[in-house]
Amino acid sequence: MKATWKTWLLLFVLAGIAFGVLMLFVDRIPKRDLTLRTINNTSKVVGRFYREHKRLPVTLNEVETNGVPKDDWGNSIIYTQTSSNSYTLGSYGKTGKPGGDGIGRAFAADDITTITSTPVAQ
Repeated sequence: MKATWKTWLLLFVLAGIAFGVLMLFVDRIPKRDLTLRTINNTSKVVGRFYREHKRLPVTLNEVETNGVPKDDWGNSIIYTQTSSNSYTLGSYGKTGKPGGDGIGRAFAADDITTITSTPVAQ
């Protein structure tokens, strides 16, 4: 049996549909998890900076050669020095804005905050 162009077209369409269905079931890492990974990696870089310079950086620009790291929504990771040896790293999530809905809500459901204390440099 000789394959005609209609047979090839049908096979191509079926392969495209199968690929599309497959992509629905492929594990995808949620942006929140990827952002937590970015925050964790940034924390390691800040810790290294602290051990080398005996102080925390004033901004993340001091430790990141490629600029301030971004969360997976494209917003800059937030860095705040809370004392001489501790800092907060975070993300405002998808909204890119602090706070949630309603009066007195400090954080939105998608906000991510990690408080880290740097060990004393030796």
